[in-house]
Amino acid sequence: MPANAASNHSSKHSFSQKNRFFASTLVLCGVLLVFLSLFHRYLSSKSLTLNSEIVGNLAAASFESEKPRPLPVHISMGGVIDSDISSQVYQDGIWTVAEKGVSYLAQSARTGEAGNIIMYGHNTTKSLSKLKQLKKGDIISIKTDNGTSHFYSVTVREIIDPEKIEYIQPTSTEILTIYTCAGPLDSKRLIIQAEPTFVSSNN
Repeated sequence: MPANAASNHSSKHSFSQKNRFFASTLVLCGVLLVFLSLFHRYLSSKSLTLNSEIVGNLAAASFESEKPRPLPVHISMGGVIDSDISSQVYQDGIWTVAEKGVSYLAQSARTGEAGNIIMYGHNTTKSLSKLKQLKKGDIISIKTDNGTSHFYSVTVREIIDPEKIEYIQPTSTEILTIYTCAGPLDSKRLIIQAEPTFVSSNN
């Protein structure tokens, strides 16, 4: 084989090897990205562990009377979040959640009542991505559908594992609990708790 032909053959072989390596790398990166995407979706879909017993306890602890029980409809937090609230439920092992805004667990206490008022949302710009900016002492205000505003002061800010359930248990006094995803690949949960300070009536 002439020298120039051998050289051309060697160059083509080397180019072919580089192409195969490049293609294999692209395939591997694609598989890795798909895996990371699925893993992130799995982690972010894991809400704080809740079961029917806890939901039953929350509902039983919730104040019941014949007078109207206003629903929370809007929330402002420390000047960083201003959002509508939609009522959601825990049913058949699943937390329903709004794609944007803040979700309120309808089986938990209402504002102005003794008990744990539980709110949550996605860690997205349309929901609670700025929750991490809240600090102890910041003020949260919640407006109900009768026009009353309830004000709370942040007392707890914690990063926890999804399996920790003490923050969503029923309480004997009024407390506001808000959480969203946090940490690498949304594997953790950011918990904010706040205590009531005062109420501004629409009357």
